[in-house]
Amino acid sequence: VPALLKKHPPRCAVGFVAGTRSAEMRQGGFASSHKLAGDRWRWIEGTHLYPMERPDDTAMLVLELLSSMTPVPPRPRHPRPAA
Repeated sequence: VPALLKKHPPRCAVGFVAGTRSAEMRQGGFASSHKLAGDRWRWIEGTHLYPMERPDDTAMLVLELLSSMTPVPPRPRHPRPAA
């Protein structure tokens, strides 16, 4: 994943929410995800299925993350040639 992200960086802000008891996070490691999300990384009590375990808390956390993200100006896909 890190090599893919270097070649194709995200074109929008990225946030990440991880369950505190997620076996998947322990297996896959969270370093890459944490590096990608930066200060938009959040923990929530629960397993990998935290959205089903705590739907209201998950919704509030996602809304908090979205409100903290500043819009990123769009980048042109193909630069225009100079006139």
